Amino acid sequence: MTAKEYLRQLHILDIKIQRLRVEYEDLACRTGALSEIRGIENEVGEVVSKADKIGRRLAKRSGEYNARREKIVRKILDLEDPRYSEILLLRYVDGKRLEDIACIMRKTNGAPYSYEHILHLHGQALQEFEKKYLKPDSVTFHTLTIWELILPFSGTLPKSTEPRSLRVICL
Repeated sequence: MTAKEYLRQLHILDIKIQRLRVEYEDLACRTGALSEIRGIENEVGEVVSKADKIGRRLAKRSGEYNARREKIVRKILDLEDPRYSEILLLRYVDGKRLEDIACIMRKTNGAPYSYEHILHLHGQALQEFEKKYLKPDSVTFHTLTIWELILPFSGTLPKSTEPRSLRVICL
């Protein structure tokens, strides 16, 4: 998973929550309209039951969102360069566009950053975030014998039958 994909989790969860809210509000309106019509109590009961299920899903997703948001914000704020933290917070937590971030952020002398500079800093911030939080998990070590390394390429065993091992890093 890249840093962008990891940080975009908030946006994806937010979209899912918004969809559930719309569906919940739609069902609430239908319940109100149906309750005024006599003789369709079963249909009203089904709509209320469906709205209750969606309400529980909405509460669960909102809890997930809050927990994930807190975790992501904590990681972003832990970056060394405060400019990186500010860019990532504005982009992935507040949902600002990079063009807007260029207008919001200021250099120490008070001058705004150019859009190109923000693009560059954003890329550096993503690299730093990925290096600090995501890359160590993706590196695996394998210990292979010399035969396992040579055989696929040559098709023959080495003359020495003495087993030797190499440590190989797979990215």
